[in-house]
Amino acid sequence: MIFELMSRGNIVELPKTPGIIDSYDPENVILLLPYNRYLHGRIQNGYESWKLCKIGNTEQEEIYLYDGEARHFDFDSRQVVISQEVVDKLKSTLLASSSPPGEHIRTAAVLKGILEPDIVDNELFIYDESFAMARLDNKTEAKAAYWAVRLALSRGDHDSVSRIKLWYRIAPNIAFSEPIVLVWFSLTQVPDSEAVASMTSLGISEENIHRMAAQAVSPVVLFSQKGYLIFASYGDGQRTPIFREWAYFPLSVWNDLRDRKRITLRELLTAAWGAEDARQAWKVGSRYNNGAMHNAQFTMHN
Repeated sequence: MIFELMSRGNIVELPKTPGIIDSYDPENVILLLPYNRYLHGRIQNGYESWKLCKIGNTEQEEIYLYDGEARHFDFDSRQVVISQEVVDKLKSTLLASSSPPGEHIRTAAVLKGILEPDIVDNELFIYDESFAMARLDNKTEAKAAYWAVRLALSRGDHDSVSRIKLWYRIAPNIAFSEPIVLVWFSLTQVPDSEAVASMTSLGISEENIHRMAAQAVSPVVLFSQKGYLIFASYGDGQRTPIFREWAYFPLSVWNDLRDRKRITLRELLTAAWGAEDARQAWKVGSRYNNGAMHNAQFTMHN
C-alpha cells in the first residue's frame, strides 16, 4: 500500500500509480514524505524492515519504528515528524499483509508443556494451526504465551521461552488482569524519565529509586503503601553489559505470590519479565495476517 504524509500530519492512501516508486511490491508499505523522501517497509525473514529512501537515489538508510513513539527526521535542516498514530498505522498495515514468523508445529510442541491440558491435549493442536488458534480464542494469557514462544523460537531466544514457562506456571494473571505487574528495563543505572515518572506515581520517591540502583547487592526490595518494587542487575560489565530490571508488584499480587506461594525474588523478577514478553508478543502477533492459519490443512507427520 502507498500512503502520503499530509501537511496536517495525517496520511492518506494513494492508488498504485506507475512511476511513483520503482519495483514496488503490493505487500510492502510506502509512505511518501516531503522533500522527495519516502519510507519503504517490507517483511524480511518474518520481521519488519524499514528503509528511508530518496526518489531517484539508490542509497537507503535503515531505520526503526517503535510502537507508541513518533519518528523525527531532519532533511537538510527541515524537520519532518511522523506521529505516533501514523507509526502504529504503518506497522499494523505492513504486518497485516504478512504471515507471522516461526513454525506452528515447533511452537505447539513446546506449549504442550506449558498450557492447560484442555487446550493442548488434542493431536490437532500440534498439526492444525487453525484448530490451535480456535482453541486459543478468548484465552488471552494462553494466546499471549503462544505468540511469545513462537516469536522467541523464530529468533532463537530460548531465555524468553524459559521466562514464559515460569510466568505461565506461577502467575499467568499478572500480565493482563488487574492489578497487573509492571516492569521496566534500563542499560543505565537509573531508567529513563518516563519510567521514573511511572514509579513515582506509585508512591515511590525518586530518591529511593536512586538508592536502590546504587546498592551493591541484587535483588533489592522496596516497600511502598501500594506495593513492592524489586530491582536487579544482570551481567558483569565486562564480558556482558550490565542490564537492569525493575518490577512493581501490587500488594495483593505480592501477598499471593511471595507470602502465600513462597515464590523467590528471582522467580518474581523472571515472571514479571515473562509477563512483559507475553504482553509485547500478544500485541505483535495480533497484527499478523492469520489467513494462512484459517486455511491450514491438517497433515499428519510421522
